[in-house]
Amino acid sequence: MDTANQARVRKDRKPWVAGNLGLLLPGLGHWYTGRLVAGVCWFISIQLLLTATALLSRSPLLPPVLSLGSVVIPLIALFLSARQAVRLSREVRATYELGLWNRWYVYLLVIAIGATLMSFLSDLTKDYVVKAHKIPSGGMSPTLVVGDHVYVDKLIYRLGAAPQKGDIIIFKYPKDEDKDFIKRIVALPGDRVELRNKQVIVNGDPIDDKRYTQRIDPGILEASVNPRDKFGPVTVPNNEYFVLGDNRDQSLDSRFWGYVPAEKIRGKAITINWSWSGTGQWYEWVRWERVGTRIE
Repeated sequence: MDTANQARVRKDRKPWVAGNLGLLLPGLGHWYTGRLVAGVCWFISIQLLLTATALLSRSPLLPPVLSLGSVVIPLIALFLSARQAVRLSREVRATYELGLWNRWYVYLLVIAIGATLMSFLSDLTKDYVVKAHKIPSGGMSPTLVVGDHVYVDKLIYRLGAAPQKGDIIIFKYPKDEDKDFIKRIVALPGDRVELRNKQVIVNGDPIDDKRYTQRIDPGILEASVNPRDKFGPVTVPNNEYFVLGDNRDQSLDSRFWGYVPAEKIRGKAITINWSWSGTGQWYEWVRWERVGTRIE
């Protein structure tokens, strides 16, 4: 047997290996069966699909429930990619001739490079397009409750839109910028805002906020004791915003620590993409009625 024939080693391609490699990294199952170009195309396509569905999830023109597509659609594509790798492995079976790429260390290298690229693109999407945030406290109840996971549009203000009254925004907490806070804008730069016995007044006009707020304590605190119920009047400085939590009696907001600078705003909350209570019977752990609803 000559050297060339010795080098042409044939080895069975196992469908279960191809499928698992394809689920581990998009396109890797194709590499396992010798379809290098197809594998690269699958990898690139799924990354583009992740970005495209993230962009679609922020569109106000689509039904809110379609925001789940940013998770479901790429998962379906990944499954189809792995399924095709399984089919290809069955086609070649024991006739497959090993290539230089069919080495364990090459697979590890491809996984490392692919995982790094996926992490980079994911971070890029989260920083500039859409990012999911979990609600850890009740300061925004009843609009947002503990266990809600919300999509935050990171692109809207970068594209030139100005924050508006009523927007629910994610921002860096001015007292500790390692923490993200979520509150509702009630007054813009230049507005004059005050609270009189819990009633929010902006530029002399009372705000009708009963539809989305709650006040669970009927008592009125004096301003000398606590600014919760009686505050101001103050004028919001330029390039800063006055924010309140919808749970007005139990929210740490602008009444206590001041204004939100425009440059600290990270995005606008747009939809609830998941909601988990973890209480009651097991079938009640997920708040299905909240999943996919648009935040107003």
